[in-house]
Amino acid sequence: MHIVFDMTFPARNRSGVGVYGRELLAALRREAPPEFEIEEFCAAGPASKPDMLRKLADGAAFMTGVELGLPLHLWRRRPDLLHAPAFIAPLLPLGCRLVITSHDTILEDGWQAFHPAWRLFHRLSLRRGLRQAAAILVPSQQAARDLARVYGVDAAHLHVIPHGCNPIFRPVAAEGIAAVLTRLGVRAPFILNVGAQVERKNLVRLLEAFDQVRRGRVLPGLTLVLVGPPGNASLRVQQTSARLDLHDPVTWLPAVTDGELAALYSGAAAFAFPSLVEGFGLPILEAQACGAVVVTSDRGAMAEVAGGAALLADPTRVDALAEALEQALGDQALAAHLREQGMQRAATFTWERCAQATLAVYQQVTA
Repeated sequence: MHIVFDMTFPARNRSGVGVYGRELLAALRREAPPEFEIEEFCAAGPASKPDMLRKLADGAAFMTGVELGLPLHLWRRRPDLLHAPAFIAPLLPLGCRLVITSHDTILEDGWQAFHPAWRLFHRLSLRRGLRQAAAILVPSQQAARDLARVYGVDAAHLHVIPHGCNPIFRPVAAEGIAAVLTRLGVRAPFILNVGAQVERKNLVRLLEAFDQVRRGRVLPGLTLVLVGPPGNASLRVQQTSARLDLHDPVTWLPAVTDGELAALYSGAAAFAFPSLVEGFGLPILEAQACGAVVVTSDRGAMAEVAGGAALLADPTRVDALAEALEQALGDQALAAHLREQGMQRAATFTWERCAQATLAVYQQVTA
């Protein structure tokens, strides 16, 4: 069986969608039987820096690659199946079966600002892809419900296949943690958050909750570490930090390596992930795998992924977030229990399992 796996968008993306594409492709190649040929297609290189002209040229090259380069490649190679792992499938005829992964409905639900041209392209591509797909993969039951609600997708075409967790995310020894904290300029004890500074990540309320916890002095010297690139909420995050006089206790790290991130998870007094909406929430698993005490939202995919091994709070209420953080920091017996439960929970999510379930779908739709 010949499978073409389209890495055009994941190769340009450092968020969960990009992680999914890279990790799944690697696992498929490890797990596929000899009769499977897994071919990677990538129509464009990594996204250029955000200079306007470069961005326009970059976007044009990307869309041309997806809409012309990929269909031409498929017609030349004649595979049995195309897997589009990041929402986007060509509008032109493919000449083969299609499996598409739809991670969430964030664009349609208006949770994140997108350029109008990208929104239109994404909407047209995804809607057509969902109509012609032989199977649609989603990472969570919440994502499946959202997809059925927004697009009216037939449940018979939906396959819930959770993401995995890279084994690099495991507890790091104390000396390794100390070395990373020193190198990055992080002061312990600290609460950790991981994610782009976009509105749906709810960072303004997290800052306000952190300020309450810090003033309560449940843990003297407490700091907050935000790991992730800037986004459409960066200005509000900066303004809130200034209003609350949090310049000193808040550290922002735009980018870290996976090894550094594992050390941050391992060294955190608590991991806070109060997102308003997610299709999955990989940082929850990564934090659990490293033995962190997780505080996350009491709704949607976050509660589903956490699986009872986290403290849940209403992400729209600052006082609820602060109370959950204080509980995570102040109740040592509960923290130890959640650390143990979290590591057990995360161990059940592997990219090998994700790949095996995906291969089963490939076989089903080409039988």
